[in-house]
Amino acid sequence: MSRLLGEIRRSNKTAADVLEKADLRTDSEIQSLTREELRDLFPEHKHFKLRRTIYDIIHKQKPIGVILSELKEFIPRESFRTALTNNGVLVDYLCILKDIKTQINNVQSFLDAHLAVLEEFSKNPPDQETVSCNPVKLPNGQPDGRSQGALGTGTSDTSGQMMLHTGPTGGYPQGPQRPNTSDTFGPAERYNSPTDVSPQGRQVTLEYKMIVSGKTFNAHQQLMEKVQEQVQDQVRLIESSQDYKITFVFCPICSRVASDVEAAMTDVKDDKPVILVLMHHTRESKYTTPMRTWSAYANVVLHVNVFYHETTHGLLKNQQNDAAVTQMQNKLLEHFLPQGEYSSGNAQGVGANRGGSTSGRVGGNNRPSEAYSNNSVLSRFWGWSGHDK
Repeated sequence: MSRLLGEIRRSNKTAADVLEKADLRTDSEIQSLTREELRDLFPEHKHFKLRRTIYDIIHKQKPIGVILSELKEFIPRESFRTALTNNGVLVDYLCILKDIKTQINNVQSFLDAHLAVLEEFSKNPPDQETVSCNPVKLPNGQPDGRSQGALGTGTSDTSGQMMLHTGPTGGYPQGPQRPNTSDTFGPAERYNSPTDVSPQGRQVTLEYKMIVSGKTFNAHQQLMEKVQEQVQDQVRLIESSQDYKITFVFCPICSRVASDVEAAMTDVKDDKPVILVLMHHTRESKYTTPMRTWSAYANVVLHVNVFYHETTHGLLKNQQNDAAVTQMQNKLLEHFLPQGEYSSGNAQGVGANRGGSTSGRVGGNNRPSEAYSNNSVLSRFWGWSGHDK
C-alpha cells in the first residue's frame, strides 16, 4: 500500500476503497488527481468536504526538516564535505542560496519599512506646517528674498541642491551673519555661535532611506533610535523611500568584508550620500577595524563599525557602538543643519565672493588643504563644483 493511500484510509476508509476500485494505488497515480477527477470519483454536494480533505492530503508538503533529514541519510557525510570544498559541485549552489537569502532579506526590509511608514502616518497624521513651502516673512510683512531655494524653506531648485523642511516655527536663523568661504571653495567650517544651532527650538526634517542586507536582530533600528535621540533637538529623522536625502546602508558581515559590502551597495541605485554601517556579529567587540576608506564608492561619506548579537537582542553595549552613534550624529549635523552658508539661496553669493578671506570665521582657522580634499564630497550634498568659474 502506498503512503498516500494509507493516509487517506486512516482519514476515510470508504474513500480509500473507492480509489482502489478505480485502480489508483501508487503515490504517483494518486498525486496526479485533479479537483475535477476527485469530483467524478466522489460526486454530490455531500462529499464536498471529503474531496477537500483528500486533495489536502495529496498535496501536503513534508516539513523542510524532514526532507533535509532524509537527504542527509541518503548522501554520505563525506560526500557532502567533498562537494562543499574547493571546486565541489555544491560550492556554487551554496553561493546561490546565500544570494537568494540576501534578496529575500532585502524584500523583507522593504516591506517592513513601508509598513512602518504607513502605520506611523495612520497613527500620527503629518503636521501640515512641517511641509509648508511658503516664503519666510520678515517683520515688515515682506517675503525674505533668501528664502527661495534656501534650506530653511523646504524647497529645491533644478541644480540638484538639497531640499530640507523646517519645523513648525519657520523663520530664518537669527544672530550674527557668517562670512563667506575662502577662495578654495571647499567646505565652510562650522560656526559655533549658540544662536545657529536650532534657534528658538527650530528643527529640521530629514528624510532618509535604509538598506539592510542581512539579519541584524533589530540592531539597525536600535542604532537609528540612538542617533535620533542624539539629534532630536536639531534634526527630525523620517524614513522615506522616495524623497530621501541620504541612505543608511546596514551591512552585516557574514564572510569577507569587501564582498559583503559590494553585495550591500548593489542596492544603492543613486549617487545620494551614503553612511555605511558595517555590522559585526559577535558576543564581544574584539574585532579589529579594517583601515579602509571605501574610495571605490564615491557617495560613501562615512563608514562606521558596530557590534551586535542575538543574545543581547541587538546592539552590544560598548564604547565602539557609542562612538559610531556619535560619528553618525556629527555627520548629520555637519551637512544637514540649516546654516546660512550652506543654503542654496546664498550659494551664488558665496561663489561671487570667493576672493574674500575666511579669517573672519570664529577661531580664524583657514585650512585650504582640508577644503580641497572634501570638495568632491560636499559637491554631492550641495550641487557645488570646485572648478566653476
